[in-house]
Amino acid sequence: MKFSFLPYTIDKEGLPTLKNSDLRFIFQLIEMSGGLDKVFFSSGLDNADAFIERVKSPNMLFCALYRLKDRDLVGFIAFDTFKDNTCFIHAYLWQPSKDLVLDLKRIISDIMDILDLDVVMALTPLPDAVRLGKLVGFKHVGIIPNAARSYYNNETVDSTLLYFTNKR
Repeated sequence: MKFSFLPYTIDKEGLPTLKNSDLRFIFQLIEMSGGLDKVFFSSGLDNADAFIERVKSPNMLFCALYRLKDRDLVGFIAFDTFKDNTCFIHAYLWQPSKDLVLDLKRIISDIMDILDLDVVMALTPLPDAVRLGKLVGFKHVGIIPNAARSYYNNETVDSTLLYFTNKR
């Protein structure tokens, strides 16, 4: 295990595990790397305040991903749209590596166990995200026409639906 996650939660003293400054920094990294239209596709999260508000929503579990060796931030995963034993995942990795992909599969499985989830779904128009999902262990369901709307030009785009399960 080379990577770990830190969820956004409120501890016993009422303090957040990730401060607004941490979340603002994560948003700036997403923005600088050109990822605003890749993370929460068509969601309108175009500024740090909107991002922070979304992360703090009771309908989302947001986890920052860190390399254990040096505590460097390597990305994040976020779970939302919970329904029964299913939810959607959003992920963003600055520099995916083989070790991170292996640990990401473990981290997603651990979070699924904690939240008592059977299935995590991903819907993405991005071929790189589909490849990453398959490396982590997500299975391809199919392509849904016009399933997402581009943040930048408001056009609809086809998206790939993937799912991940711990069940056999």
